[in-house]
Amino acid sequence: MEGQGEDLTPKEKKVLEKAMGFASEELSGDLLEKHDREVLVENIRYLIDGLPHGQKKEFAAKLGVDVTTVSRWIAGAQRPTKKKLEEIGKYFGLPPGTNLYSEPIFLWTEPISESQMKSWITENIQKADEKTLREVFPALRRLLK
Repeated sequence: MEGQGEDLTPKEKKVLEKAMGFASEELSGDLLEKHDREVLVENIRYLIDGLPHGQKKEFAAKLGVDVTTVSRWIAGAQRPTKKKLEEIGKYFGLPPGTNLYSEPIFLWTEPISESQMKSWITENIQKADEKTLREVFPALRRLLK
């Protein structure tokens, strides 16, 4: 039956709670509609909020828009053009063809932006025990030279 997906994993529930700002007991039905969320606005907010502090101006300059335009996108007061949406996707390294209007990337469990990837690596390195670190260190050293 359409709309009757699989149960969420605890990790997915946690991501949803953080991204959407509501409790796990509310996670049923069409969440986006139920909580009056617009996918495009949430995606843009998620991507831009993932930028390191002070990088919003650099992002705006790279796209050739004023930083106030980016703020309007985040607030949902203005929509980026199709060309700007493509540029946003490229800037953040999204898979080609990602539709920011309909694909809720703000719910993806994998890191997207550079800062998110660095945070993920740092967090997981911190969690690793000594044996694991000794096993992966040679490969990481070669990769990160």
